[in-house]
Amino acid sequence: MWSMYGPRYIEAAPMPRPRPPEAERGKTGEEPRPPVTSQCLLDLTSAGVAIAEPLPPIAAHDGCGADDVVRLHAVVIDKASRVELKPAPTLRCGLAIELSKWIRQDVATEVLALGAKLAEIESDESYECRPRNNVPDSGISEHGLANAIDVHSFKLTNGKRYEFTDPIVNEGVRQKLKSSACARFSTVLGPGSDEYHENHIHLDLKERRNGFRLCQWDIRLPVGPPGSSLPDSR
Repeated sequence: MWSMYGPRYIEAAPMPRPRPPEAERGKTGEEPRPPVTSQCLLDLTSAGVAIAEPLPPIAAHDGCGADDVVRLHAVVIDKASRVELKPAPTLRCGLAIELSKWIRQDVATEVLALGAKLAEIESDESYECRPRNNVPDSGISEHGLANAIDVHSFKLTNGKRYEFTDPIVNEGVRQKLKSSACARFSTVLGPGSDEYHENHIHLDLKERRNGFRLCQWDIRLPVGPPGSSLPDSR
């Protein structure tokens, strides 16, 4: 600007650092904490078990929230193959480890009977702040704690896609998938558990008194006219 003594320069004040969007700050308006490389994440990734990235803790709000959160992109089966998770779920690291073990040690082996190697797991939902089954006043779902995942189907390296709950898929394979899941997770819900789990499998690591576990997944068979013969695999 100009003054009676000639030009005068005023240094502009520094602009304030932009605040993150409200969704990232959470209900309290607090800025998110940075991701932390925990021992759990090191156990998950350093040994080549999985490909995952750390995420900032999910701020506590409305009964939801979680620490030590990761986004799980893929599970490494061996040097030559990996199984992608689509979309990549947001999970507590402890659940990501157990899910990776299940996929790597159990699912990848059990689906070989279908004719090819496992290539991809398709999920429906991981973290979402909501009540159980979206029913008001039913308590916070394990999804709201990043402690649950719903898996819908899987793909093989030959391009074929199978749903976990499809009655036409080989019964023996589905029985083994159920047994291995119920051995690893504290909650397994599928067809027969309730109306909300007819077309996918819910897995979580909810802690209950006395280590109680819930395994409700009916291995249903194809229904056809009396005397008909339907294939149990495809």
